[in-house]
Amino acid sequence: MSLGELSSLKYLDIRQMENVERIGREFCTLDPRVKAFHSLSSLFFEDMYRFSEWSGVQEGDFSCLETMFIGSAFELMSLPPVLFVSLRNFTLYNCRNVVTLPASTTLQELLISKCANLSELPALPSLQSLKLLNCPSLATVSQFPSLTVLHVCDPFKEEILQRLVNSHMMLEELHIESDTINSICLDPLKLPSLKNLDVRCPNLKSCNAFAGLTSLKILWIRCSPRLHIPDSLRSQLEELLRRNVRGIV
Repeated sequence: MSLGELSSLKYLDIRQMENVERIGREFCTLDPRVKAFHSLSSLFFEDMYRFSEWSGVQEGDFSCLETMFIGSAFELMSLPPVLFVSLRNFTLYNCRNVVTLPASTTLQELLISKCANLSELPALPSLQSLKLLNCPSLATVSQFPSLTVLHVCDPFKEEILQRLVNSHMMLEELHIESDTINSICLDPLKLPSLKNLDVRCPNLKSCNAFAGLTSLKILWIRCSPRLHIPDSLRSQLEELLRRNVRGIV
């Protein structure tokens, strides 16, 4: 019996299987009448250093899967192109050869970290939270009309940051961490819902749209001693943290 035929299985954690190179249809089922993993809600792959191919997933498999984590699968190049119809939360960590992700109509939270060759993100119409940490090759992103939380951390392409920041009218929380950028171009007309801004950029000198962020209530500026905060913005804030390299000012 394959793992995918265990009818009550809800949680599956596979890790440190360092000699596994591929996962095929036999992981799900060899019975053509069976829809595999129909009760599974959480799936984890981690520390599988030779894992390079995941195939054999068919429509109807993983019908209840809500959470998926793939970490330190250095050789993995792609994910199954099938739609995971219930997926809500996905983390991809330290998978340096993955180039893109399959589209999803249900995904709400996405965290991608240390994926050096990731170059594209597909349409994710239900995505609400996106965290991109150390994705230097990302060059193409689609629209995420439901996005409310965005966290971007070095290294990244500055044009991707500008596109993500100024293309999502629903954005409420924005977190930016960078040791290299010296300016951030925000368009207040495209950020009418922004309430929380957290910036950790030691070389940042200017943010051209501070005064126009009329919905902003929480502003955290860390390690950006040269960044000016206008008085008009200070007066509307409910919470202001200004922490510079030498302490709090």
